[in-house]
Amino acid sequence: MYEEEQAVRGFAGLQGDYLAGIFVEQKFRSRGIGKRLLDEVKKTHPKLTLHVYRKNKGAAAFYEREGFRIAGEGVDEATGEVEYTMSYTRK
Repeated sequence: MYEEEQAVRGFAGLQGDYLAGIFVEQKFRSRGIGKRLLDEVKKTHPKLTLHVYRKNKGAAAFYEREGFRIAGEGVDEATGEVEYTMSYTRK
């Protein structure tokens, strides 16, 4: 969780080793908060997986920069969107 001005501005959603997402309040984005949250998650989770929509190029590129690799591609049944399965393993 990331707090600023006495309020939660961002958090990482985890279900075991599955990263459901990193959420940062709109006006607090592009300040390195997402990277800091992910770095904290990586300290306690040597392996992680996540799904990201292929069309969300910014998010996919962020996770690749942070050491995730595309492990597969499929379709999200709920939305019909093509999504990547990405994985991270600490070195």
